[in-house]
Amino acid sequence: MSKSTAKKADIPVLLDAVVNMSSSGAAESDPDNLFLKRFLPLPEHARALEPDTLLIVGNRGAGKTSLFRAIQTPMGVQSIAKVSSRVDPRQIENSRWLVGYSSAGSDYPAEIVFRKFAQDKDPIGLQVTWLGYLLRCLQKAGVLATAGLPQGLQEVISKPAVPIDDLFAGIQENLEVCIAGLDRLDGELSKNSRWVFITYDELDRVSSSDWVQLTKIVRGLIQFWSSNARRWRRLRPKIFLRRDLYDRSAIVGPDVSKITAQRVELNWSVRNLYALLAKRLVNQDAIIASYLGPDVPPGENRDDLGWFPLGAKDEDYAPMVAKICGEFMGANARKGSTFSWIPTHLQDSHGQVLPRSIVRLFEKAADMERRSHRAEWPHIIHHTALRGSLDLVSVDRVAEIKEEFPWIERVQAALRAANIKVPAERTELQRALQIDWTKENEQPPETSPYALLQFMGELGIFYHRPDERVDVRDIYLDGFGLKRKGGVKKPF
Repeated sequence: MSKSTAKKADIPVLLDAVVNMSSSGAAESDPDNLFLKRFLPLPEHARALEPDTLLIVGNRGAGKTSLFRAIQTPMGVQSIAKVSSRVDPRQIENSRWLVGYSSAGSDYPAEIVFRKFAQDKDPIGLQVTWLGYLLRCLQKAGVLATAGLPQGLQEVISKPAVPIDDLFAGIQENLEVCIAGLDRLDGELSKNSRWVFITYDELDRVSSSDWVQLTKIVRGLIQFWSSNARRWRRLRPKIFLRRDLYDRSAIVGPDVSKITAQRVELNWSVRNLYALLAKRLVNQDAIIASYLGPDVPPGENRDDLGWFPLGAKDEDYAPMVAKICGEFMGANARKGSTFSWIPTHLQDSHGQVLPRSIVRLFEKAADMERRSHRAEWPHIIHHTALRGSLDLVSVDRVAEIKEEFPWIERVQAALRAANIKVPAERTELQRALQIDWTKENEQPPETSPYALLQFMGELGIFYHRPDERVDVRDIYLDGFGLKRKGGVKKPF
């Protein structure tokens, strides 16, 4: 263990480094070298590389897009494969990863176009459409040859831009030919011991403002792949889905058992959350490692991944947190352990903490310290800054939910107007949620106060206490403008 070499005069530089860890969630915007240094591959990620894993499910901020980006590059795939002995190196070496859907670029229809197209289609019709985009994806990558196909089919598969209606009509007219072509491709891949994985991300963007069309479009994709998962063994999907969308649309249909069994859930343990934080901190700036000194968690350098944490236990990361923030959330142990306070106050009603939230908590706390420094050296973040940054993280988290569900803004306004203190009686919350949704452009999937409250529970916002009252976790408290009964006055 190295000795800490940072000095008190380095506090401004240290705080700047913590502020700039990039919790924005824009995984696609970092250059490759910086992205990999900020990305923490987990064993759950490695399971996503296995051919029989079809679905990757997680909340927004759980790392789906980071994983999606990582598997688009050989270095990213290799970095994930190294964290698990289950992954066959020969499979990794002989695999290609293609994008079957992303909202970026113009390869796929704009949201308004996809939504309008889906209005008069059933899931079977949408399966045909997804088949068409699969063929176009394979042809563009040079995996699927179009020679010998009917002229009209060649055009809809290979032309740079094809209206979605024309694509549907061309595939519908040549269904048997299309399936036979994919059968041949799968056979060739098997003969040559190769795999092609088709990845789908940002599926909530296909119709974000219309829940009915969104679930129908996604259901078409899920049903298409579930019905062909046993037919094609070397041509495999990797479908990244937001948890609520999976719960309400993907598990419908005759092949539900296959889909449910062949999925990875992106949940983060306390150890993994702190490991990600450590990786971000140490790779952010060399001065962080010099500051932490012997309190740097166990780790090693791994090429493009930079410094990589190896501590297997939660407590391996406790010295790091104590060095930065102090051991307690106050003067002594009676105020609680900082190490346990952080994940406890960032969790939702399902007990889950998003990695983005813990990184953002430290960023915002460090920014508070830059403006009004309270921590006593060698600590650089005061416990009051952590408490204050929690409110800011709450506001950010609710803002993110509004991007996914624009109707949340109307719910937020209704709860603020009702001046509710939690825990509250269910009837009190239902009265506040008596909203005339006919006057709103954006509506939730459930509009009755009872069902809407239930749905917000599914989202991890509200939960029922043993005394039957309804409560909300701190990660959502300030963002929804709610107050806690008997709450202690904030020390900032």
